[in-house]
Amino acid sequence: FGSLHSGFLHPDRKTIRKGLPGFEPKMERSSARNLAAVKQLVKLGAKLNLQDEEGETVLHEAIEENRVEIARFLVKSGARANLKDKLGKTAPDLARAKNIEKAIF
Repeated sequence: FGSLHSGFLHPDRKTIRKGLPGFEPKMERSSARNLAAVKQLVKLGAKLNLQDEEGETVLHEAIEENRVEIARFLVKSGARANLKDKLGKTAPDLARAKNIEKAIF
């Protein structure tokens, strides 16, 4: 998540090349550990469905770290639960394996 998800507003060359505004809020791994930070980033328009090089999203990360309240908030805020990581696992798959699926979805 390091370079893909940054908690700061910064230029993104790929975004600029696509003709979109060059600044956008993105989430960093550490941001997904703090509900207040997540809420602020969502309010600023953070992209919830960006995937890192392993195919994981901030929703995957929240579930992996047993952050049920944050995962629930991300889902309510539009995070797509059906995105698969490189191992073919969705966020509900990870939650089911940790017996926290019902608390989130």
